[in-house]
Amino acid sequence: MSSAATVKMMSAQKLAKEAGVKDLEFVSITLDPAYDTPGVLKEYASVRGIDTSNFSFLTGPGKRDSRTCSRNSAWWPPSRAIC
Repeated sequence: MSSAATVKMMSAQKLAKEAGVKDLEFVSITLDPAYDTPGVLKEYASVRGIDTSNFSFLTGPGKRDSRTCSRNSAWWPPSRAIC
């Protein structure tokens, strides 16, 4: 997870909420699923006070993740969302 990207998404989330924007989802996809387990991602969100009502952190099997992300597109089954 990129801390800089997470901070930017948190800021956008706050601005959207203040503006009354509905049906907006933020998604962060790990590039290191071997380390970024569901428990690690939940703690990451909790420690930073991230509102997970519309901000999801996704993880999955390592080889598929890096191949998918390297093509600049991603697909994850909904069951991989952990927050």
